[in-house]
Amino acid sequence: MRTLAPCWCLLVIGLVGCGSSSDDSAFSSGSTAPGPTATQPAGTDADSGTELSSVSIRDVIGSSRQALADEGFTGYTLAAVSNSGQLLGTAVGDTPIFVNDEGAAGQWVTEWILDQPVPVTGPSGEAGFSYTALRVTVTPGSTDVGPSFDLAVPSEWSLASIDEGTVPDQLVWALAVAKNAYTGQWAVRTITMDPPTTSRPMTWIVRFYPAADGSIDPGYVVLAADLTTVVDIKVV
Repeated sequence: MRTLAPCWCLLVIGLVGCGSSSDDSAFSSGSTAPGPTATQPAGTDADSGTELSSVSIRDVIGSSRQALADEGFTGYTLAAVSNSGQLLGTAVGDTPIFVNDEGAAGQWVTEWILDQPVPVTGPSGEAGFSYTALRVTVTPGSTDVGPSFDLAVPSEWSLASIDEGTVPDQLVWALAVAKNAYTGQWAVRTITMDPPTTSRPMTWIVRFYPAADGSIDPGYVVLAADLTTVVDIKVV
């Protein structure tokens, strides 16, 4: 077992910025995730109403996997998907990131893990597991693989249960179910697939922002992996 440096910061995987947090917070270095940085929903221009380029989730998984192969990264397993890039603590760039009903957005972030966990100890003596991780950012014009890094979490991830081929359909269905469940007023939304661990099943988190620029803290709907059970909901 190795000990991680005491410079670790707490990073919540899950309901970051939503007034709630997951029990399986990551020990990764980095700041708590900010809200989205976009100024209008993907697919429309706030001033002219003209179409903006976006990319469908149905193209994202394959292009991410191909980009990893092109750069020589093999053996990685899909761990998470988010159109807002919130899972690891930062929104990426200033491309419109909000998602429409069909699962299209100006940006997607996929996160990939080398499923070979190494036991680690946090700065306060807490036990956890460290994974080698990669982050792929997909926009209409590019698919970029970031540098590999170590990501530490309290519980081992159960990534074998994620079927890459069905993720796009699951995501679009999650958007529809969450939209029906949410009763508040909203302008734009984001979605995150929160990976399963040995102590917690996978969930889908859809955040609903009252302001079109994402400047107001969102409400949210958390769905279980069966895409019918509402695990948690907050209406603003």
